[in-house]
Amino acid sequence: MNQEQLNAIKERVAKATQGPWKVAYDTDDREHVVDIWFDGEDNGHAEIHDNSFGNAPDNAKFISHSREDVPALVTEVERLHKALEKVMEVEELFMIGTKGWETRSYEIARKALGGEAHE
Repeated sequence: MNQEQLNAIKERVAKATQGPWKVAYDTDDREHVVDIWFDGEDNGHAEIHDNSFGNAPDNAKFISHSREDVPALVTEVERLHKALEKVMEVEELFMIGTKGWETRSYEIARKALGGEAHE
């Protein structure tokens, strides 16, 4: 994942209603409906309608937790990017004066930061 993708996710997070979001199971006559309340009832809610698989409660939990989970994941990805950049800085010291040669650690970090898979 590159910085542009991370920035787009961070922008969506910043524009979303502040949390916490809470799941509420309706007790009225609307069977199979689960509500997600955004920052209290004043800021609205989303309704999750159950389907024949009965997974609306799990879907609602997933969505409501995304308000905290997504920012935490972005923070972790950015932390790991910084760690990989540090690995590259350290490995560059070993590669001074060697054109076209990379240490295995440098190669793995470079590919990871570029979004490429590695072994």
